[in-house]
Amino acid sequence: MKILRWYGKRDMRLENVEKPTPGRGEVLVRVMRAGVCGTDLSEYWDGASMICTDTPHPLTGHMGPTVMGHEFSGVVEMTGEGVSGEWKAGDRVCAMPMLHCGTCRYCKMGLFHLCESFGVIGLNTPWGGFGEYCIVPEYNLIRMPDGVTFEQAACLEPLSDALYAIRQGRVQAGDSVLVTGGNAPAMLCLMSAVAAGASRVYLACAGERRHALAREWGAADMLELQDGSIAGQMQSLTGGYGVDVAIDCTGSEPVMREALVSLRKRGMYVQCRMPKEGASLPAADWLLKDLSLTGLWCCNTHDMEKNMELVASGRIPVEKVVTQV
Repeated sequence: MKILRWYGKRDMRLENVEKPTPGRGEVLVRVMRAGVCGTDLSEYWDGASMICTDTPHPLTGHMGPTVMGHEFSGVVEMTGEGVSGEWKAGDRVCAMPMLHCGTCRYCKMGLFHLCESFGVIGLNTPWGGFGEYCIVPEYNLIRMPDGVTFEQAACLEPLSDALYAIRQGRVQAGDSVLVTGGNAPAMLCLMSAVAAGASRVYLACAGERRHALAREWGAADMLELQDGSIAGQMQSLTGGYGVDVAIDCTGSEPVMREALVSLRKRGMYVQCRMPKEGASLPAADWLLKDLSLTGLWCCNTHDMEKNMELVASGRIPVEKVVTQV
């Protein structure tokens, strides 16, 4: 099979290798679609961050060259020993890519995405979605309902992150929401806020093409993503009141500060993207306006099946964020 394997910073190689054989509790999946995540780009451009290069990963034992890709869908090719009869060759599936130990205190609380030995398929395993076939533990499989396409299913993991941001932000029907950023996470947060019943969703991003798409997908108003201007635009659009919820998908400290200032009193701030460098927020605004702040790491793993049902229902047209195949 063909694979695209990461060896280090700006070093990825297209190779031909033997198709792997699934071990106990594992399934071999023929990959049909794999999304490129911002994490994949970061590992390529900036070098190893989540990929282990010096010491083996504490859960998987993997280290070094890796076939990346953790947002993927495909078809079951073969099941290994010990896999339940629930899965058979030909089943259409996608991957819940987070790996967990099941024994640490967070796993025992059901917070598998916060596992003390947390890992990700395609970052901490030899095989990922950037190969024609991928090894997937049985517990990571999600069945695709009839009518859901491989492209939609490959977008389930980033959609689940966006929906987790909406849930962490406690967005309710009738709320006003500001989303900052023009990347896929921001667009998925926009769609998710609309699906959750937000009355008005404002998107701050750059580029006329993104503006046009965001309006098509439910944005009430577009703001120019320029340092020092978002809060002023937001105050003007809301009559000086501010929004109920602000979700930052940029990780840029100046934009994060603008998003925070755009909130009404007792508003909710959600950090949806990791800042590239250390960032600080004005504590005085946070305290004097009685704000709530929350972050998120990936998503609750048990949310992904119900998120798939949202896709199947047509409530969130996740396939629209696919720009090229």
